[in-house]
Amino acid sequence: MLLQRSLQTACGSCFMEINIPKNETGMVLYRNRQGIPVFLLTTKQQLDFYYLYSVSETGAVTKLGKSRSPKELEVRHDVLSAMK
Repeated sequence: MLLQRSLQTACGSCFMEINIPKNETGMVLYRNRQGIPVFLLTTKQQLDFYYLYSVSETGAVTKLGKSRSPKELEVRHDVLSAMK
């Protein structure tokens, strides 16, 4: 599995670099309707736990939680509503 340390993404007219926490791999980048990243889902190489982070306008990430199920994290933190 390829480990990435950062994720570079274009969001509308801006360019953002999101740093992925050490020993984790980015799996899903959730964007709102304007194309701006709002959440990042990561996992460790063993795929035993998933981690959900909120993404700020500067690309900084803040851990919201961890779970054995990515779907559980999406529901617990109401990811779909934040993407509207």
